[in-house]
Amino acid sequence: MASFGMKVIRGVFGAAEHVAPRLSGRAAFELFCRTPSVKALSDGERRAVERASAFMA
Repeated sequence: MASFGMKVIRGVFGAAEHVAPRLSGRAAFELFCRTPSVKALSDGERRAVERASAFMA
């Protein structure tokens, strides 16, 4: 299930694309370019990978 923040972002972009499609497209592109690096794991993600590594081997 999507988090509250994701629901808000989807709603805002859904409404904005009808009002100002070019501006909302630029904003979406900028937001997409600023996503966190996939290679950088949080502490919780690192622990989950360590626990699953024996199972996946």
